[in-house]
Amino acid sequence: MALFIKLFGGTIETFLIILVGYTLMGISVKRKVYPLLVASFYGSVILTMLKGITEPYVYLLILIVSLGILLTFIVQAGIPQSLLALVAGAIILLLSEFISFLFWYPLQAMTTIDVAELPILLVAVPHMMIMLLVYFLIKKFNLHIQPHNDNIVRKGNNAKFFSVLFLLFGMLFLYYAIVFKHHSASASAVWSAVFLVFITILIFYVIRYLLNSNLESLSIRLNQQYEEDLTQYISSVKLQRHDFVHHLLAVKKMLDNGHFNQCKDYLDEVLEETSSVSDVLPLASDAVAGMLLSYKELASKKNVIVHYHISDQLKDIPCRVFELNKILGNLILNAIEAVESVEECKRHVTVSIGKKDQEYFFEISNSANIEELEKNITCIFKEGFSTKEGTGNQGQGLAIVQSIVDKYKGYIYPEIVDHSVTFVVKIPIGG
Repeated sequence: MALFIKLFGGTIETFLIILVGYTLMGISVKRKVYPLLVASFYGSVILTMLKGITEPYVYLLILIVSLGILLTFIVQAGIPQSLLALVAGAIILLLSEFISFLFWYPLQAMTTIDVAELPILLVAVPHMMIMLLVYFLIKKFNLHIQPHNDNIVRKGNNAKFFSVLFLLFGMLFLYYAIVFKHHSASASAVWSAVFLVFITILIFYVIRYLLNSNLESLSIRLNQQYEEDLTQYISSVKLQRHDFVHHLLAVKKMLDNGHFNQCKDYLDEVLEETSSVSDVLPLASDAVAGMLLSYKELASKKNVIVHYHISDQLKDIPCRVFELNKILGNLILNAIEAVESVEECKRHVTVSIGKKDQEYFFEISNSANIEELEKNITCIFKEGFSTKEGTGNQGQGLAIVQSIVDKYKGYIYPEIVDHSVTFVVKIPIGG
């Protein structure tokens, strides 16, 4: 019976660590309650097995690392993000236990209650309630260390991220030592608790600042890119409008002179030139249209032809403009890079955009090495996976696309037909 109570209490505490930690990181876990409870039970078993036979610092480290690896598959977050969430959650649990002790200390002093003789689960109730309160405060006031939609770990940010992780591990072990030392009736425990709460809030604020220090510059770069795309789109429309009268005069002159074949050839050239802008005219967002034109121009420089088939304005799509550009931009760029080295007759990319059956859809098709694709089909959406040689920020595109699509309850999958692959994205209307 005692073992069952230990396992049950450990499961609840581990679950609260996971819940508070991931919420603090801005990662939603509300739809994964049952898998997280199973993982919490697994953590409780590890804790029960190691407690008493290893040092506290050792079993804490083993528990966090093993749980972090397991939760990576459940929450679909990177191992570093999971470790950060678990360490942050464990720190808050230690503080909650310390604060709850301040509740039991005066109660024991004023009554004949001996806390040591109370059931373990009853003693744990106050700090579990504190953990739940912290969870609701984080949710209500958006007190996240990291915004939900940003991928924390990038190859350029690893040093900063792991420095934060190292700092939190140091805090965890320091707090454990302090709480263990004050695990006796002492008036100084009150001041220690106040000090630790203040320091924790301050350090979490500094960590939030460090992890988000590059967001402003990133936002500026994105805005500059959108402005460039939009400017290019508007310039293309203005140029075509400006040249329209000249084209009409030239056509009239050729018709007056009876040069019908020459007129036909001339019109074909004009239509080919203006088709790129006409292809994206149905879109409601000029920024998205400008981005599509930019990629068409980029592809043209690489002798790749991009065909757009747009049947909907995307006026009411739940995604924000920059998210839509991330989805389409990453998929189109991947397709262009996939065909730029193949024989010229296969250097075509087809992009279809529309709405059907209460869903918006994007379909990006290109010829591909089907054998290699089938071999790596289970890995293509993993962050960091890439078949491209060299270094850089590769292997992020499909992972970014999937994270945005998941946010709006959509899905993405590849379709392989003959020697071509089509990446299909579907996002429900209303998200």
